[in-house]
Amino acid sequence: MSVPRIGRVATTIRLPALVGRDDELRRGRGLAEHAAAGRGRLLLIEGEPGIGKTVLLRAILDGAADIIPQVLTGTADELDQGLPFATLDSCLRPWEDYDSQAARVVELIRDGAAENAVIDAAVMLVEQWCAASPVAVAVEDLQWADPASILLLHRLGKVAARLPLLVVATSRGGDSRGDVQALADSWHRRGADYTWLGPLPEPAVDQLVRQLAGADPGPALRAMVAGAAGNPLYIRELVSGLASDDRLRADGDLIDVEPAARPVLPAGLREAITRRLSSLSPGTRQMLQVAALSGATFSLVDMEPVLGTPATQLFGQVREATEAGVLVSLPDSLAFRHPLVRAIAEDDVLPSAPQELDLQIAQALTSRGRLGAGHLLAAGPPAMTVLPSLATLAS
Repeated sequence: MSVPRIGRVATTIRLPALVGRDDELRRGRGLAEHAAAGRGRLLLIEGEPGIGKTVLLRAILDGAADIIPQVLTGTADELDQGLPFATLDSCLRPWEDYDSQAARVVELIRDGAAENAVIDAAVMLVEQWCAASPVAVAVEDLQWADPASILLLHRLGKVAARLPLLVVATSRGGDSRGDVQALADSWHRRGADYTWLGPLPEPAVDQLVRQLAGADPGPALRAMVAGAAGNPLYIRELVSGLASDDRLRADGDLIDVEPAARPVLPAGLREAITRRLSSLSPGTRQMLQVAALSGATFSLVDMEPVLGTPATQLFGQVREATEAGVLVSLPDSLAFRHPLVRAIAEDDVLPSAPQELDLQIAQALTSRGRLGAGHLLAAGPPAMTVLPSLATLAS
């Protein structure tokens, strides 16, 4: 994209290539080469939503197309976990019109055949394909895979080493179902390669913004992008939304954000974050809303009187939010991993609720010897009831 030296930036942005994952790509290529040589390999890619698992998976498969021409890919669906072999069906559906053995396996699934019969037929299909050329089997969102498909992946893990076969799965990790964790453990025992995708480092973030917008970020844009904490999806949605909202401006060799009276997060970014939060339990979402109002860092002891729940009973919610990559543990407190997520959680509090919650938070902080001045100001006139305690604390 051509970027002007001064003035408005185009409202559409370019689609970026994979950045900041060179080591992971090299490892993936190495595994593909071993598999193509007849020494099958297993690869599990884990990371928080939006961190780039799918992009990395596709880059590995595309980069290995010259040595692994046959690929089965499918995606597990959260709503299909109760349907036997739903994930396997998603892998085979594109092939049933072109391969009679694939069509037979799909027919067995639809006829409700016994698990062993379907698994045997599916393994036989993969072995037949491997006899002709190297094969890759890739499953996305392993955490949602149905139990029957998990059993099939376990079987493939047992036979992979003697076949020209690369089996890859992506997963959010964290607190997985027991059978999903058992599959991961069995793969690890068989020498599976494990890749945890963390946040992009700052140079890679700058490279991603440069690919998206055509130039390095200026100070204001860099500060906003920092709120994404290295999550590529959030960065893309943020920059794309700012461009489509006509809020990006070129200034020499930089791209920066047009000042706004009240900064508004782009709709696409808000939707992506809201979708992520909606996967959490109602109690955890409520806890996160209160936490978002509490400040950059917070403790369960401070939130206990606000939520009316003993801190010990909040540990499960903290664990859920931490394993989902929403919260991080600090030495003596908790914090949101992404400031942008905190901003969305805070905005989701009912319009009539923030003032009351600010008052409760201020009361909780004051009762524990901490000044909640910011919350007192936000609470407005009702905060007058807290002023005597505050005066005592400050004296």
